[in-house]
Amino acid sequence: MVAKFQNKIELNPNGREAPVRINISKVKTTLTLIITVFAFLIYAQSIAFDYAYDDITVTKNNSVTTLGIKGIPTILKTDYWYGNANNLRGEYRPVPLIIFALEWEFFPHNPHVGHLINVLIYAITCGFLFILLCKLFSEKYSLLLPLICVILYAAHPIHTEVVDNIKSLDELLCFLFGIMAIWFAVKGRDKLSLMNIFLMATCFTLALLSKETGISFVIIIPLSLYVITEISFKKIIPVFGSLVMITVLWLVIRYQVLKIIPHDYFISPVDNSLLITTDFISQKATAIYILGRYVLLLLYPHPLSYDYSFDQIPLHNVFDWQTLVSIAFYGFLFLFALIKIRSRNYLAFAILFYLITIAPVSNLFIPIGSTIGERFLFMPSLGFCLALGILLVKLLKVNINIPYQTISQFLSMNIKVLAVVLVLIVFYSVITITRNPVWKDNISLFGHDVEVSDNSARTHYNWANAIALEIYPKEKNQLVKDSLLDRAFLEINKSIAIFKGFGDAYTSLGTIYYEKKNYSDAIKNYEHARRLMTVPSPNLFNNLGLVYQKTNQMKESLEALDSAIKYSPANVEAHNNRGNALAGLGRYEESLKEFQKTIDLNPLYAKAYLNMGITYLDTKNYPKAIEYFNKYLSFDTTNIDMVATIGKIYQAMGDTINSRPYYERVKNLSKGLGVQKHL
Repeated sequence: MVAKFQNKIELNPNGREAPVRINISKVKTTLTLIITVFAFLIYAQSIAFDYAYDDITVTKNNSVTTLGIKGIPTILKTDYWYGNANNLRGEYRPVPLIIFALEWEFFPHNPHVGHLINVLIYAITCGFLFILLCKLFSEKYSLLLPLICVILYAAHPIHTEVVDNIKSLDELLCFLFGIMAIWFAVKGRDKLSLMNIFLMATCFTLALLSKETGISFVIIIPLSLYVITEISFKKIIPVFGSLVMITVLWLVIRYQVLKIIPHDYFISPVDNSLLITTDFISQKATAIYILGRYVLLLLYPHPLSYDYSFDQIPLHNVFDWQTLVSIAFYGFLFLFALIKIRSRNYLAFAILFYLITIAPVSNLFIPIGSTIGERFLFMPSLGFCLALGILLVKLLKVNINIPYQTISQFLSMNIKVLAVVLVLIVFYSVITITRNPVWKDNISLFGHDVEVSDNSARTHYNWANAIALEIYPKEKNQLVKDSLLDRAFLEINKSIAIFKGFGDAYTSLGTIYYEKKNYSDAIKNYEHARRLMTVPSPNLFNNLGLVYQKTNQMKESLEALDSAIKYSPANVEAHNNRGNALAGLGRYEESLKEFQKTIDLNPLYAKAYLNMGITYLDTKNYPKAIEYFNKYLSFDTTNIDMVATIGKIYQAMGDTINSRPYYERVKNLSKGLGVQKHL
């Protein structure tokens, strides 16, 4: 226990032993501040970053979180991905979504706030983690072990995905609430008050509601009590029972919320390559091999990648040497921990913390949505850093019983071990600081990591989309635009070559053909993606509806758009395109209603006002056409063609007085642009 004073023994002048009381409270406070500031500064550069990877799925492209506070009731009773085009995946994580909703309420379209919150929570987590470990280990290891463990944890590059990725707030919150639950459990040390039990239970519940991996703390919390405190085993059983009861209640709530998801919900092999085969032995052998890869990533975290999906990690046989080494290593860890934990061995505790927290994401027991992920090491890496710290102290034979009163004394008496730790911190920090900018935005992330994970269908798919959907539209030079489409075409074909059953890749290929104005091949690829589709894709149906319009196949377009809206009722673009399809069929009244529905869903969607005006113009309702064209102009004030069109409509109505200001406006705009506009 870290108390305000630390007792040490020395001799009085008369030869008797007498306790010397050494104040370490200030040292502990100083170290906590240093760790917190260090953890903040090492990721501070990410605050200036944009959205990247799946950030937009929980923020600006999420129809629920963008409702702000009004969306919270829906968040509490729906799947985590419900607001992202109703793309349900069987996950219930309301706590991070509530925070995203609050962020959007007060700071909409601002990724910097999301990044700032991530960095702050990470810094707070590291600071609190040091305080917790001081509580757990200071009696035997003073402040040295907590310092070594947490400073290594704060610097470790494996955490870049979690801290730099706004969406990974779920990981951050789950871990923070989990260690807070441990704190309240061990706070009394030799007794458990009802208040501490209540606070422990509350934090554990919040961990579960942040991410499912919080279930690890059902075992971690009683294990911490057993190893660290003097509480009897009989008193630990009720704590374990209360955690089990909370877990059961959480499972019931989770089931009620998620029961609308089909029982045959499908995880694509493109995300988890272990599912490419039904061979049970190969699946588990590969999962064990991946556990070995996790250890290597912790020891030498370079190069890093946001994606390791099919076929970056090929299937392994149980007799492959890498698999055998992994089996032997984990077998040794498990047996050592099992034997030593009986004597409350701290190294055994560190090993068990690692094994318990990595188990839910190991693919050994249940298949998850990824083959391997750096984010899955966010919690287990604490066990690794703790074990590394214990081994360093033991191997370097550090004498932790030397008294100290100041931070300088503490550092100087541990100079040998801290010098080794400093080397590791510098090594980790350099990788972290150089890795952070890769997460700046999609273009940076996808363009960089496609080289790291060259055998992944997902990385080539994402890079192709970044080129076609983000870089291409902003380019003005047509030759460069054409070369960008060719590059995207090459990347998406690499993706398909790796996994021929990748439906989303065919969707992207259809989009590239659409941009090339090759509508027949666009339809061919969209329809192929439709046949491969295992989960309804509103985006695919919307794209298919749009390209059918380009070939004047309005009935087919309407059918596809009806499907898009069926699976994503709030899909603004699909409603707008459906309005165009209805207008193309001459069903103008229905078309106008569809455009109005689009505006009701998103009053800032400018295309709907434009299409509303065009429809009124087609039906010769000129006043209404002018009204909606003017509303469109409020979004696009320098659109010369639109200004000229309104002038022509007034002229066609015989209203030359109202037409003149628009013609004058056209002249002024033409001068500003340096062009001559012929009316």
